Amino acid sequence: MRQSGGSPGFRRTAVAALAAVFVLSLATPALASAATSYRSTIRLSSRYQIKAKKLTVSGTINRKAKGKQVTVELRKPGRAYWIQLSNRTISKYGRWSYGYTPKVAGRLYFRARYGSKLSRMAGLTVKRGPGTKSELTLFSTSSVRDAGLWVKLKPLFLARYPEYTMTTEQWLGTGQSLQSGAVDGNADVILAHAPQDEIDKVNGKWAKNRRAVMFNYFMIVGPNTGGVTFFEDESPATAFKRLAAWLEANPSVKFWSRNDNSGTNQAELSYWKSVDPSYPMRDGGTLTGAPRPWYNAAGGSGVGMGTILTNTNTSAGYTLSDRATWLFQEKKWRTAGTPPINVKSVLYNPGPSWVNDYSVLEVVRARNPEGAADFSAWIRGAEAQEAIRTYGAGVYNGQLFYPNAGAY
Repeated sequence: MRQSGGSPGFRRTAVAALAAVFVLSLATPALASAATSYRSTIRLSSRYQIKAKKLTVSGTINRKAKGKQVTVELRKPGRAYWIQLSNRTISKYGRWSYGYTPKVAGRLYFRARYGSKLSRMAGLTVKRGPGTKSELTLFSTSSVRDAGLWVKLKPLFLARYPEYTMTTEQWLGTGQSLQSGAVDGNADVILAHAPQDEIDKVNGKWAKNRRAVMFNYFMIVGPNTGGVTFFEDESPATAFKRLAAWLEANPSVKFWSRNDNSGTNQAELSYWKSVDPSYPMRDGGTLTGAPRPWYNAAGGSGVGMGTILTNTNTSAGYTLSDRATWLFQEKKWRTAGTPPINVKSVLYNPGPSWVNDYSVLEVVRARNPEGAADFSAWIRGAEAQEAIRTYGAGVYNGQLFYPNAGAY
């Protein structure tokens, strides 16, 4: 006689429950260690609104994850990279959600990250974009503007990513860009050229995804006639030692400093310190001390390399410049026929000790993290790297920038 396995209703319920558990285990792998057994589902809300063009990404995790966070990530149509959109706090019921307005039409994919673990992807096709654009705020070293490169790069980026506008660029020294843009959270993405300062901001959790974009070289600009005699292969330490000795004997000739905590200013001060800890000040090198008579610290916030080169030229003095801005400025003066050119490149040594690296960094508290990630990926991609390589070819007396995406 066949033994009874229970009522038909009970058997159907049991089978359905087992099937649900099986499907859940296939679709949603663990988001944390086996010890905690966190599991998550990630799904697109059925409340997607065609007219409002809004959707909600939501998920659940074991209640033990209460108060912790998942990171919601997005992959847009035609993109090979994932964008971190937002960190969402898990409720006491193990749930989280995120509202998102798509910026482009096409197939969108979402996933959730908990530590090093990921949920499976969930996809949704958007037939029409929102019809509105979002502002992307760039804070950048002024040399990108003063060397003319931004005039070439900006229209290329906006043509490739029409979902963004860029009307609020800020051209500051790198130190100010990192402080105001990253620490104070006023920027979405930053172009900088002060390696240690950049690393400090990443370590401080103010910026992330520091990546190489391009490089050029620092150089010394000085009077057309007279002055210091440099050797072609001199290092910054020996060159600035020779310059300091000459300026001490000729204090009426000025050295013009950016004095704005820019990447160039940080490099300049490090070069002076390699000569003597007291340089360029009298009291051991602190910026509050009175400078030597030949040291002109009248630069300051927002002045930029172009203005410092103009002041150096007017007084037939000395300054440290990146090569791109110098070549651009010199060409501008020669084309205009004014002002009279009283300075020239007195030391250009394209060696490792004079390298000037430019990086892109995404701001942790960016208001437009999607745009920041897109800009970072684009400026390191083939189109932008070729634009950087060919910028000024046949126009200036040398290459202005050298693309080096992937160097770090």
